[in-house]
Amino acid sequence: MSKRSIEQLNEELLQIDADLARLDEQEREAELGIDSFALRARRGDTNAQKQIEEYEALRATVSNSRRRMKAARASIDAEVQLVETAAAAQARKDKAREAQKILETLRKRGTDIDAALQKLVEDYTAIQADMAVLCGLGATKVNPELVRANCRRAMRSALQPLRRDLEMSAMPPSQGRKFVQLVGPWADGAEQTINAILKSGG
Repeated sequence: MSKRSIEQLNEELLQIDADLARLDEQEREAELGIDSFALRARRGDTNAQKQIEEYEALRATVSNSRRRMKAARASIDAEVQLVETAAAAQARKDKAREAQKILETLRKRGTDIDAALQKLVEDYTAIQADMAVLCGLGATKVNPELVRANCRRAMRSALQPLRRDLEMSAMPPSQGRKFVQLVGPWADGAEQTINAILKSGG
């Protein structure tokens, strides 16, 4: 016998419940019938006694049918529990497989972000170091403090999407800066100074 789905089992339970309700109605009818003929049967009315026997037979049949249906219902309830337990276990496995797929990406993200942060720190400090060297060589007049302040602003601007996690204050978009907006003009200015020095006759 093929396994039934939870929908089929629930439909079967509804049908049994409907059948049990009909049996209850038949039992009430048998009881009322017995009650209606009880006095006449006691006084010796054979027809009444026969009617009572028929109602009692019906009541016995109903009782046997109810017992079988209740046993069947209990078995179906057990089947429902098994199906639901199996479905819940399958759902947990499906979720575990889905989670398993994320693990490789998650591990890679950890590696990637550590490497990216290390590169970020290196480049952030290198920009300031390069500008300090250029200033010392006379290629630029942008002093290290101004460079540091502008680099901080560019970093804060870049990290604004994470400001709540990093507990940073909000920065108006108008004050935002990109590193390329800083480094480009600094490098251009230094290049002009260098070229001028190299082209000078002295």
